[in-house]
Amino acid sequence: LSLTMVGSLNGQDLRIPFRIGDKFGLSNEKGKMIVDADYDQIAFIDRSFRYFQYSNVVKDSIQDIYGKWREDNKVSTGVIFQDEVIIENTPFKHFQLYKGLFLTGSLYNNQRPEDFMLYNLEGEALLDEIASHIYINDKKDIGSLGSVDPNLLFVSIFHQGKRKERKFSLGVYDLRTQ
Repeated sequence: LSLTMVGSLNGQDLRIPFRIGDKFGLSNEKGKMIVDADYDQIAFIDRSFRYFQYSNVVKDSIQDIYGKWREDNKVSTGVIFQDEVIIENTPFKHFQLYKGLFLTGSLYNNQRPEDFMLYNLEGEALLDEIASHIYINDKKDIGSLGSVDPNLLFVSIFHQGKRKERKFSLGVYDLRTQ
């Protein structure tokens, strides 16, 4: 294990991905293991180097309609915050940190993100079900509404069911109370 990074970011210890064999974990800048090397991949989610996405390939096989077995590998993902897994074993292919307020997990289908989940920074899901789309709008995005408190974010959530039924929700997030 060889690491060449010195210092800290914003007064916090850095977390650095490292590899042992074919698995990845996290260490601090001194090379001390912080998160064991249990993951097939680890990547930064944000530039603060505090949130990381991990991925593991889960090997499986399924039987097709003709009775033949074939390999059907699935990817299990989650989020590590500093030293702790806060979101684990999800099907989401991509996680994103939105303005330091929310985490979103999304699937990719035909190179487009779809099927989303919204999480708070502790990793708790904020929705009862996966959404087809999530839009987070701040004041500059909704200027046509006139006078809007700059401390409010509007979260638009669109659900499309299997039978093409549609639901739309609007949530308001107050930045002062978080």
